[in-house]
Amino acid sequence: NCGGAVKPQKPVQPVQPTQPARDNKRVNGFGIAGFVLSIISLFALSSPLQILLIGAAFGFSIAGVILRKKFKGVYGLAVAGLAISSFVLFIDILVMIIMFSVFVF
Repeated sequence: NCGGAVKPQKPVQPVQPTQPARDNKRVNGFGIAGFVLSIISLFALSSPLQILLIGAAFGFSIAGVILRKKFKGVYGLAVAGLAISSFVLFIDILVMIIMFSVFVF
């Protein structure tokens, strides 16, 4: 366009920032709570609070497994919480049996 009339251009639209794509996965809060409580009960061995922690961990973990359909199959932490709680309960019962046999007999 040497010396010709300049055509008016369309105004440039500003670029809208896009939202990051969200996962449609739901979070299994019961499974997470059961897992965390089972880990805490693992470190609270021989504490009176441990039985309460194990019971709460079992309850939340079982609720997380039962409600797995609601959370679209995400229940790995709930199963891990059940496994850790079972292990801690087994160790606790074993310690009680050993202490009972040593101090009573």
